[in-house]
Amino acid sequence: MPLAARLLGEADLPACLALSDEAGWNQTAADWRAVIAAGEVRGLVRDGRIIASAAVLPWPGPFGWICMVLVTASERRQGHATALLDWAVARLAALGRVPGLDATPAGRAVYRRMGFEDVYTITRMRAAAPAALQVPPDAPSVRPMRPEDLAAVATFDAPAFGADRSGFLAGLFRRAPGLAFVAERRGSLAGYVLARDGRTATQIGPAVARDADTATALVAAVRAACDGPALVDVPDRHGALHGALLAAGFAAERPFTRMLLGHQAPLDRPERVFALAGPEFG
Repeated sequence: MPLAARLLGEADLPACLALSDEAGWNQTAADWRAVIAAGEVRGLVRDGRIIASAAVLPWPGPFGWICMVLVTASERRQGHATALLDWAVARLAALGRVPGLDATPAGRAVYRRMGFEDVYTITRMRAAAPAALQVPPDAPSVRPMRPEDLAAVATFDAPAFGADRSGFLAGLFRRAPGLAFVAERRGSLAGYVLARDGRTATQIGPAVARDADTATALVAAVRAACDGPALVDVPDRHGALHGALLAAGFAAERPFTRMLLGHQAPLDRPERVFALAGPEFG
């Protein structure tokens, strides 16, 4: 049967979720809903069935994100992912955004041929059961985030992330307010962390902080507040946080490489970004 391509919406959530479930990814319907709300999702349809997807998130800043590139097993190696990637790159270019993504080792080789450049490396850390992280003695105080903190959190986040994602952060807070924390030092915001439920584990992140002690204290607060498996995507430059996670029973699960089309220098401030929101959100 011939293929048709179209934009996907809320009515397509079950089919989108089936694609990510088949791949073993951690996304939930709420994650797909957030992607659809923040950007555009393109699907390939054969005989009424969605067999592949890709999404673009044109953040209000210099870059946009490519994510949710999925092809059902029976349709792989037929050029569908390449066609969807071409659409995503062209769409972001038309919107004036530099395309970016977080690549698996297998995907990295494909993206390099397309002109994407390595920016920095990331490791996904996973723990199967709750365990306490050691909080550094010089870490600032950490408290639960409140709705009235969101404006300050968004202002703190924007220069670190490289774009305004205030609506996205507010959505994460609404999803799991009990897993949201801020750190304060001498009355000023020193960092924040958010987290959300996942299909297989709680995703901790984003975590943005002024220093490693603050970031570790924030992640420790989330870990103490959530039961069961958890994962966190940590840029490899943050060795102190990696060490604290390993000591608390986390183990490296998989690597990612942050890549930008035609750019080797990051458009975020990686020295401030200690945990990512996940490869689907940048």
